[in-house]
Amino acid sequence: MRKAKLRPLVIGVIIALIFTSAASARDPYITGKPNIYLYPETETDVHVWLCFVGEGWMTASEPAYIQGWDVTVTPEGRITAYEPVYFIDPETGEHWGIGARGEPSGEYDYLFYEGALGGPGQLDRGWLVDRDELGEFFTENLAAHGFQGREIDDFGEFWVPRLTDRPLYAVYPQLGEDYEKLVSMAVFPEPDGVLRLVYAIRGLYGELDYKLTEPEIPPFEREGFTVVEWGVILSPEDAEFYLH
Repeated sequence: MRKAKLRPLVIGVIIALIFTSAASARDPYITGKPNIYLYPETETDVHVWLCFVGEGWMTASEPAYIQGWDVTVTPEGRITAYEPVYFIDPETGEHWGIGARGEPSGEYDYLFYEGALGGPGQLDRGWLVDRDELGEFFTENLAAHGFQGREIDDFGEFWVPRLTDRPLYAVYPQLGEDYEKLVSMAVFPEPDGVLRLVYAIRGLYGELDYKLTEPEIPPFEREGFTVVEWGVILSPEDAEFYLH
């Protein structure tokens, strides 16, 4: 397979201005369509909690995120969600989730959410990729990080057809701790391995003569209960274009 053409790019005042222009209006960045895949060793009841750090908040989820996700998961990653159980305040009529399970509400291949973020994450390391090379780039890059099969296919099927309006794209990986600073995650029972990779992506109209540090890709071993997540971070104006 021909390797995707990656062009060197460096972060500096120009890149910072391009990527953060919308921040001057205090519009939030968007974490777009993160997917969380769960692979326990046996069929297991799993609880997942997310915490948006700083000024962030969740805007969408499927299945519904109510005080976290309380699901049952097979070793193949098939997820069963449940209807929430509420306590109704007799005086105010308000509904309060009480953390109990109702009837099964549906089956899913992953946990989905979207949200607003206080910033785009790190912009010191990344790649500059030609538009026509994006499909090949993401397939190879996700695999190099440790993603497999349907996880890679799901990313490509959703994102690559949307990234078509600019000739070049700057791709900044938010790996592990980088993304934890924006959206932290807790899982019970505790997984043996967790892989979180969210790309901050910015479309560009022209090539830039600045070099961005190429990221190192650490090895990831799938052993025992494994949790993997991918997603994309977009500026406010790009989110409006690519997601709506």
